[in-house]
Parts: sequence; C-alpha cells; structure tokens
Amino acid sequence: MNDELSRGGATRLTGPALALFFFAAGCGGPASLPDYEPTARYPLRADPVVLQLPPAHPTGRPAPGQMDAFIRTLPTLGGKVADPLKLPDDKKERLRAALDAIFGTPAEPTVIGADANTVGLLAVSPESLKRAAGGFKVRCVQCHGQPGDGRGPNAAFIDPYPRDFRTGAFKRTTGAARTAKPRLDDIVKTLRSGVKGTAMPMFDLIPADEVRATAWYVVHLAIRGEVEATAVRRLVADGDDALDDPAEAVRETFPKVLAAWVAAQPPGDSALSAEPPAVTPDAIRRGQQLFLKKGGCVACHEKYGKADVYRYDVRGLPNRVRELTEPEYRWGKEPADIAARIRFGIPAANMPANPALTEAELRDLLTFVMALPYPAKLPADVRTEVEK
Repeated sequence: MNDELSRGGATRLTGPALALFFFAAGCGGPASLPDYEPTARYPLRADPVVLQLPPAHPTGRPAPGQMDAFIRTLPTLGGKVADPLKLPDDKKERLRAALDAIFGTPAEPTVIGADANTVGLLAVSPESLKRAAGGFKVRCVQCHGQPGDGRGPNAAFIDPYPRDFRTGAFKRTTGAARTAKPRLDDIVKTLRSGVKGTAMPMFDLIPADEVRATAWYVVHLAIRGEVEATAVRRLVADGDDALDDPAEAVRETFPKVLAAWVAAQPPGDSALSAEPPAVTPDAIRRGQQLFLKKGGCVACHEKYGKADVYRYDVRGLPNRVRELTEPEYRWGKEPADIAARIRFGIPAANMPANPALTEAELRDLLTFVMALPYPAKLPADVRTEVEK
C-alpha cells in the first residue's frame, strides 16, 4: 500500500525541493555526533492510540499537517481510540516514571530488564544505545521526532508522513512468519537504500557501523513506544481489561513486546526457495487469475491499482493503494523483494500476508505483478484487460 501525494489543498515537498530541504536540515550529518542534553526526557504520548479502525474504508487523505486532528475524528466514523490526554496528571507522571525506569532518557537510553541474550540479539546495551543516540539525533529527529513518533519538526511538510516507530509495525519485514516485527537487518537495509517515492533518503555513504547503530536506536524507540501505547490502552480501558496502576501496565506489557522483537531476529524467511521461472504468457495469465481471485489482491488494488482507492494504516491514516502499473517499488525491485511483500504482507500498511499461497502460485503471481508495468510483456488478452 502507498502514501501518495495529497490531492488538492496545500502540497508537501517533493523532488529537488526535498533534496535541498534535507541538506539544510542536516540529513547527512556532521562528522561529530552531538549527544542529547543530559536533562532531556522522552515526552509522554499526547496523540490518540488507535484501538479500532472505522468499518468503512476512507475516501481520501487529510490535508497536510492535520495527521493528529484526523486521527481524533476516527470515533465519529465508527472507530475507537484511547486518548492519553484523558489520564489524570498524577497517572501521567507515574507512567513516565515507569517508562523512564526501563528506557532511560535520550542521552542515556536503556532497556532495563532484558536478559543477556536479548541485549546481545537486539544490541540494546546502554553502551550500544548511547553510541547510537547521537546519530539518530543528527540524521533522524528532524522527521521521526525525538521519541520516534513520526512528528519531528519537518514532518508536517512531508508526504508520506515519516514512520511512527511507536506502533511497532514496519513495512519491510522478513521475520513475518514468526511476528510482524522487522529484523535488525531489515531496518539496516531501509536505512541503506532509503524508500523510493518518499522523503526517506539513502544513508549509503554513512559508515556501516553507524548505520547499524541507528537501527539499534530505532528498535529501542519502537519497544518503548509500543509499551507506552499498550499501557495507555489499559489505563483508559473499561471493564476487565482496565488497569489503574501505570507501573503495573508497563510491567505487564514490556516482556510481551520485547519477546516479539526477539522472535523476529533469527535469520529471515525466504519467500522464494529459488529464482522465479522465466516469464511466459501462461504464467502471466495464471498470475492474473490469482490477482483477480475473490478476496485477493484486487480487493484493494482495484483496476490493478489505477483506481483512487484508500485504506487505513496502523496509525489510523488513509493511504492510497499502490498503483501496480507503475514501475516503482518502495521496498526493492528484485523478485525476492516483491515476493516477500506478497508472502509476508506489509504490516504497517495493514496489507495482509498470504501464507496459504503455494510456491507455484507465488511465482505466478510474482511474474504477473512484475510484468504489469510493462505492457509489451503482457499477452494481448491480458494487456487489453489491464488497459481498460
């Protein structure tokens, strides 16, 4: 699924303007990496946590800079949110204290309570995270914000909005057979290659150890943010699911979130066991039939993505469904990259996984999707249908 440029109203920065914008913002970063101020603390969440999306699909995107205002309208559309602003001040402070006790501060980030195996697997030792904090501050905060909320000072001017790490859901994942969390290598690959069609630049000239350190810090922020969001849900909930003590809500949530990240880290699952077969008319036709199958890809990618269709992502924001007749792939254009998105889905965009596809079906569907942007590769009957 895809965040497209806003239709109508004010527009956000694109093209050469983005390049100049990020150069001025310091995306490349200076040679030295300044630390956060020792007195800095992570801010408490003030935006709503989405509990349930509206039953009807969205029909468009909010105007630039209206992300939080739009999310607050979801209950009027039949959705549900948990509003952290409803917490009494004393509970807010107790919540922050409980989070700080585990996750420290921007200048001294920690993940207290993780066992030695987890610390090694996720590289969340205090030494690793402190080393990583400066790089995140220089290269990432302008867009992703200090707590990783996707609400940095530049965020309102960018389309699509920067990733909110606090959802715990990412778009590039290869551990999806176990969990929707990404592996560290998935985050590193995103940092290295950037994301085509978005403001996320390539950090391919940054030393490899600094890129990997930034991935560690992203994991730290994602765990902290998801623990906070889940605690907020419990603290404002009604009935049996409600908790009154912020510290208890954090203690209950933290091990579960941490376990999900650990489960995602073993070597990734390969969507394809070998290279895809050569493109043939019959393979393309079989792939088209799978695409058009009831409840399949066409349920969202109407007219092969040419229709102006929107779906909610995990943040509660409408995103335009990817147009598959255009040869731009955000998460890599190699067959293995596209096959992984078909097989494992895109968790942050609520694009479902397809674990039931057989290997042969996956190959046929992949062959069709990869041929879609190139009419000359399509059999005449398929091309006629696609071009309607």
